[in-house]
Amino acid sequence: MNKITQFFSLVLLTVIAIAGFLYFGGQQDIEGLKKSVAPTASLYPEAKSISEKLNFINDQSESLNLSEISQDKWVLMYFGYTSCPDVCPIDLSKINLSFEMMKNKDRLQVVFISVDPARD
Repeated sequence: MNKITQFFSLVLLTVIAIAGFLYFGGQQDIEGLKKSVAPTASLYPEAKSISEKLNFINDQSESLNLSEISQDKWVLMYFGYTSCPDVCPIDLSKINLSFEMMKNKDRLQVVFISVDPARD
């Protein structure tokens, strides 16, 4: 074999090997990937009690203990401000969409806590 034939044979063999790897190596489906990923969350069947020391002021300027509104419920607390132009509306929209998708909505209490009460 001359050198040109050897070179093209080597290039052809390399291209076939790469194509085979890409074709057969990329066949793992989404379900297979989902099964191979370890869970990253823990599920708790019942809500945990909230400390009696968590006192806040509500929108009517009344003192409020978080345990009063969260009896036997999970609480999702979001810290933000209503005049936030970019991040807060997107986050609140995601919380709302997630809440709407939940089956047991009555087991969750969403609480918005302002970090700028003078402007909110």
